[in-house]
Amino acid sequence: MNLVGKSHKKLFFKYLKKLFQISINEVLSNAFNISYLFSFKKYFNHLLNQLDIAEQINSHILKKDDIFLLSYWFYDEALALSLLCEINNGYKYCSRAHAFDIYEEHSENNVIPFRKLQFKNISKVFSVSKFGTEYLQKKYPRFKQNIETFYIGNFNENNKINILDTDLIRVISCGSIQYRKRTNLIYQVLKEVSKNKKVEWTHVGDGPEFQEFFGNLTYDKNFQINFIKHLKNDDLMELYRTTPFSFFISLSDNEGIPVSIMEAISFGIPIISTDAGGCSEIVNKEVGVLIPIDFKQNDLIDTILNLATSEFQSLELRKGIVEFWNSNFNAQINYSKIIQKLQ
Repeated sequence: MNLVGKSHKKLFFKYLKKLFQISINEVLSNAFNISYLFSFKKYFNHLLNQLDIAEQINSHILKKDDIFLLSYWFYDEALALSLLCEINNGYKYCSRAHAFDIYEEHSENNVIPFRKLQFKNISKVFSVSKFGTEYLQKKYPRFKQNIETFYIGNFNENNKINILDTDLIRVISCGSIQYRKRTNLIYQVLKEVSKNKKVEWTHVGDGPEFQEFFGNLTYDKNFQINFIKHLKNDDLMELYRTTPFSFFISLSDNEGIPVSIMEAISFGIPIISTDAGGCSEIVNKEVGVLIPIDFKQNDLIDTILNLATSEFQSLELRKGIVEFWNSNFNAQINYSKIIQKLQ
């Protein structure tokens, strides 16, 4: 059995000693994870892919003093930058960390491959949530001082607030349609709500489970569904700017802090969200309602009916939501802070 594909043999022999050391460290770090070790050939070839990328980056770097290395995800990109630091001594890099790139139990074989190598050469990991920061610090206490929280955010210079002035419950959700997002549960709950109230649900986003979840929907006059599979961000902002929504809903079982929620609250739209990842850091009593991940359907139906007729449908409370967004998730403010931090 060949460990290395033909396209990587030259790279393999060029960095043989370093690759051997990295592999031994990785195997020892996961010595009790048999399923991971049985799949190691796949992960080793993935390591070579990222090493190839690292070499390409290195060939385009002209002056070391002028280079700032930042990875948006603490995953493949971070691995490539860490390998760049390995082959070009003296570099350090920083990375953001969100959700799938933090929580290893949600990854294949419960491992994010070569995690300790990523940590070895990093200056700072900026988790988008306190929840993620605590997770990484507990799992990797040796690198605790290198891990801290910095909220991201979204830009919104024209955040008009709209109020729905009818009995219609108009709901918005946004995100990829996949198992962890549980978009199908939104449909199931809102269909039940529509037996008592007229409901209009708009979902923005496509995904691998769209056909499985929504290939055979049943419609009725009391439940209107609008699927917008592809929408540019500017057009999504215009949708929020021109359409009054009762609330935004997210029923994920795994999150960092969703940018989709940040975007919604920047227009004063109240939120119903599961208590997944760092969602409790953005959804509080000022913003909406946080529900358990394993919520009971009848409880959520009651929450929806109550929220749709609550003070969250008033201009005053929605202004408060926008103020909360501006204080915590305004990208113009937050990104200037992180730039100052790195200077």
